[in-house]
Amino acid sequence: MTDFSKKAQLQKTQQPTPGKMTKSERKAYCDFIFDLSNGMCQCGCGKAIDNFHHGKRGAYKDDRSLTGISMVCHTLLHFSTDSEQRKALTKQFKKIGEDNWGKYEL
Repeated sequence: MTDFSKKAQLQKTQQPTPGKMTKSERKAYCDFIFDLSNGMCQCGCGKAIDNFHHGKRGAYKDDRSLTGISMVCHTLLHFSTDSEQRKALTKQFKKIGEDNWGKYEL
């Protein structure tokens, strides 16, 4: 019999999520990415990293797919009117995120 109590549902939602890092793990990983790219946007545009972006987003959001990104590239990634440019940037940052994780040593 399935338990639909609030307690059971709360326990279910508090299970660890694959790809979800603790705050300290995420900070260490972001520091690694920053050092890896010398503080520059990982797409090669030459601008400084302003934030970190998930290569895998939405329901599949995964901290292991983080990339260092400039605000200009972040804006283009989400709001460019050129859908081909958005698709290319999405694909590029997803690949960079996978490469970052491959280089990271826990």
